Amino acid sequence: MPKHLGIAAALAAFPITGIFGVDKYYVGAWKWGLAQTILSFLIIGLIVSVPWMYLSTIVLIVAILWGVAPSLYPSEVDWAPVSSTDKIVAWIIIGLYIISLISYIVKTQTDSYRICKNCKKKNKNCQCK
Repeated sequence: MPKHLGIAAALAAFPITGIFGVDKYYVGAWKWGLAQTILSFLIIGLIVSVPWMYLSTIVLIVAILWGVAPSLYPSEVDWAPVSSTDKIVAWIIIGLYIISLISYIVKTQTDSYRICKNCKKKNKNCQCK
């Protein structure tokens, strides 16, 4: 049965399914999925699993938008032709990633502003910039 790139990208993009390698199980690469799942249960493995999740997502999105075979997945995977739904899923994932990145930047800037504001109230020689 052909595997859809959009479903694999959605599984790879979201933290719970992506960290545990559910996208690998979906396409039939169960050895890679098992390796990612085992690594995820180890604290040190999260250092590997989280970037692996993002890399898998990027590879799948590139495969969808450029119409190429995803390079991090086994060549024997029977991929379905890219549909318009797959492209919509890819753009939604890109949008969600951009929104989360912007919200992270805004939050860190807001937090540093609050710290600096409190510092100036307590200490007139504050070194905040």
